[in-house]
Amino acid sequence: SLPICGIKRPVEALTDGIIAVAMTLLVIDLKLPDHAAIHTQAGLTSALFDLLPKVISWLMSFFVLAIFWISHHRMLHYVRSVDQGLLWRNIIQLALVSLMPFSSSIVGEYGGAFAAQAVYNGNMMALGFASLWKARYIRLHPELCHAPMPECAYHAPRPRIRGLILDRLLASAKRPWAHPYCPNSAYPLLFPARRARHPPQIRHTTP
Repeated sequence: SLPICGIKRPVEALTDGIIAVAMTLLVIDLKLPDHAAIHTQAGLTSALFDLLPKVISWLMSFFVLAIFWISHHRMLHYVRSVDQGLLWRNIIQLALVSLMPFSSSIVGEYGGAFAAQAVYNGNMMALGFASLWKARYIRLHPELCHAPMPECAYHAPRPRIRGLILDRLLASAKRPWAHPYCPNSAYPLLFPARRARHPPQIRHTTP
């Protein structure tokens, strides 16, 4: 097996930083037209209404990233040290996180286009697969943990992530009768339907 590389603090710091930047960059597309192009209150109202698809894209993307951030910290709650396998799985997931502002911008601007939905949904599905991949690695390498990840902690997020992947596959199918932004309305399903169990507190000392 690969040697242990070190403590998890740098991994947490890098993950927090990249996700925070990605969540901030999502809002950049929410821009009104130039002041000279808006002369009346009706014009301002119309401009705000035209921003609605981008607002929907921003809102959904922001909370999806927040959910993946929470899931990441729940997984690392059990981790004591990291090895190269876990590092690279985390880096691959962060690469997909950094792509979110781009894919969100595309679907916000061209939500009615199949290509835009395919890019956005593909990004979401890849994030879901990466999260499952990382959780499985932690589960199969108890030597990296203070204590083995419990079955309930390992299986709790899987139905939601698998549901996201399935939903994105269905949303990517061309449905001419559907509103262009309807596929994104399924993201609230990611939120747990029941209160999640809190992971047990692990007492440990800093290496």
